[in-house]
Amino acid sequence: MMRKLQYAGPILGEEEVDAVARVMRSGWIGDGPVTEEFEKRFADLVGKKYCILTNSGSSANLLAFQGLVSLGRIEKGSFVAVPATAFPTSVNPVIQSGLRPMFLDCVFDKFVGPTYSALFDAHKRYDAMLVSHTLGGPEPTLPLNYNRCIIVEDCCDALGAMAGGEPIGKKATATTWSFYVSHHITMGEGGAVCTDDYDLAIEIRSLRSWGRACVCDHCPIARDPSMICSMSVSSGPMSGYSMRYTYRTVGYNLKATEMQAAIGLVQLDRLEAFLAARKRNYDIYYERFEKDPRIRIPPWRYGEYTASWMAVPFYLENGGRSEMISHLESKGIETRLLFSGCLPDHPAYKGVSYGVVEQLDGARDIMNNAFFVGNWPGLSEDDVNYICDMIEEGLDKREESGNE
Repeated sequence: MMRKLQYAGPILGEEEVDAVARVMRSGWIGDGPVTEEFEKRFADLVGKKYCILTNSGSSANLLAFQGLVSLGRIEKGSFVAVPATAFPTSVNPVIQSGLRPMFLDCVFDKFVGPTYSALFDAHKRYDAMLVSHTLGGPEPTLPLNYNRCIIVEDCCDALGAMAGGEPIGKKATATTWSFYVSHHITMGEGGAVCTDDYDLAIEIRSLRSWGRACVCDHCPIARDPSMICSMSVSSGPMSGYSMRYTYRTVGYNLKATEMQAAIGLVQLDRLEAFLAARKRNYDIYYERFEKDPRIRIPPWRYGEYTASWMAVPFYLENGGRSEMISHLESKGIETRLLFSGCLPDHPAYKGVSYGVVEQLDGARDIMNNAFFVGNWPGLSEDDVNYICDMIEEGLDKREESGNE
């Protein structure tokens, strides 16, 4: 039976099993001290003061924009510059928060996203932007003036990517992260919002936890279930009522669990090795295809930016993607299209109020000619070389077919 070379998968061991077992034996499985430890470590890793763990990266994006709207940092109805090529739940929270996306065209070269000139122009024209580091290629944000514009950076695909020697999103109003099974570390599901803004962190923490008025970093009852919380509302119609059951905003339940945080802490210990394996694999792909005129692959480094490719994006010159994908899948190699390709072309956005800065020719070109294959640590060097061999075989077949 042919082995399926997945595009992604979890790397889990006995350490993760033991960590989950310890949490379950503790008797406290909602968010608590283990979650708190993960949030502190992750905030330090990505260079932010505050980290709020969520149940997914999609929820992290939703909370970031809902928090900014709730605080009045972005007025409802405002246009927010967004990439046309992105995962839908990078952009959907803009719409769900009463804002209007203004789509920027995207290109494949160097990074899958808007060009610097498009970003810079949008930065001058709009008060808010969503920057998405799609598949782990960092967008060229260093020259932007972060004091002039609210910038949320979707870093879900890009843990470990760097800009100017610092983690991506270091200057952003908020960064969002995902710990889904295909990403650099995993909790199965999970995500986070990180920010340096105390008020935004408080707002997001409340929105994440039903909208309640109790916004302690972590409830002390999680450490000692026998204690009784003495916090109550001091004034108004709810005076004297427990803050744990007083609600300051219309919120959600988008929390993660202690088991997820426990897995995440072990995964953080593995991150350096995971990143090294991804770099090793990507170097093989890049060396094999850097000079092949039939296909394009972006680099690991360009200028002041260092990528952290979650998967390997390819662009086929002169078409033939469907045949290439069929060929690879027949050889046991899992492939994926490059997310949405061009978001405004999807049925979901019919009737949605949005704008388009320019013709989205580049995004549609990506939709028609790009795909990606795996780059996760579960692939060995032999696996990667086999994938490269099969891509070359597919390219050769296309040439032979074209010459008949």
